[in-house]
Amino acid sequence: MKYAANISGHEFELDLRFNKKQPVAICEGREYTVDIEKIAEGHLLVKLNNRVFEILLSGDDLQSANVNGMLCEVKLRDARLQQLAAISVTAEKSSTPKDIKAPMPGMVLDLLVEEGQAIDKSTNLLIIEAMKMENEVRTGKAGVVKKIYVKKGQAVDKGTLLMRIEDQ
Repeated sequence: MKYAANISGHEFELDLRFNKKQPVAICEGREYTVDIEKIAEGHLLVKLNNRVFEILLSGDDLQSANVNGMLCEVKLRDARLQQLAAISVTAEKSSTPKDIKAPMPGMVLDLLVEEGQAIDKSTNLLIIEAMKMENEVRTGKAGVVKKIYVKKGQAVDKGTLLMRIEDQ
């Protein structure tokens, strides 16, 4: 099955198949054998061509994943949803501000940007400690940090508004 994937602002096509009963992922022309082991609810070990990734999922629709300590925004759409999005007249415009929300409950360990700072889509914004792991939060959108709503040392719940990013 083909998917349109967006991981922390990087868009690509992902094709998942079974090759001799072994799951295979084809991404950007490269083929990866896939092995997934469920450790607990929302906690996976994923092996891609013998490279192991520990993944902690948050959000009911896979909005974010902690991959080996790095927090990533994740969006997957199957071919049908991708076609619907392409013809949708309510598609989000690039000039829309982006609210950065806490993907999980935790403690703000460090703020890595300041209000008014220009950022690119891979800039680390802040670090949240959750489940004894430090998670770097990125936006996936270039722009300017318009407003920071939290302080270093502040406890946050999942969905807490952390920052607002606007176009330059």
